Amino acid sequence: MPHFVVDKVRNALNGARKPVKGSRIHVMGVAYKREIDDVRESPALDVMLLLKRCRRRLRGDRDRPLRL
Repeated sequence: MPHFVVDKVRNALNGARKPVKGSRIHVMGVAYKREIDDVRESPALDVMLLLKRCRRRLRGDRDRPLRL
């Protein structure tokens, strides 16, 4: 599933004629359950890691670079 999401992001960027490399992506809603700040075992972590490997700059809720 994470690869599916990354492909959707890549296709959306390409469809908007934005360069894939170096694009800024804001990641929201990383917690696995509602109203809980625990991100352990969240599928979003795999998505973030794949995006990071594609050399995209990731930003979190407070607009700070995310460290993976």
